[in-house]
Amino acid sequence: MSLKNGLLALLLMSNFAFAHELTAKVDEYFAAQMAVEHKDSKRSDVTHLLSLLTENATFEHPRFNAVQSKSEYEKGLQFYLGKYGKCDIHVESVIEGLNAVVAEYMHACNV
Repeated sequence: MSLKNGLLALLLMSNFAFAHELTAKVDEYFAAQMAVEHKDSKRSDVTHLLSLLTENATFEHPRFNAVQSKSEYEKGLQFYLGKYGKCDIHVESVIEGLNAVVAEYMHACNV
């Protein structure tokens, strides 16, 4: 194996690890979302969920043609805090890239 091939293998492993870390963040996000969506949820659950998002994150709700800033999303989460019924998130698929991850999921919730 030449040095060039060894570096390529190292870079590929590095990119794979990075993609795997992003997938772990997706799992962490959905776990935090589920922690917010039940009758015993607390403000600290909302704070943790929002800490996983960038400051310029937006929340889009296509059914209602709504796009909210992170602070608007926080107000909505606080409004519904403790009012949720049964919620479920089912991840359909996850596609890992070099510096991005895409998750397709179903999110059903009764309020």
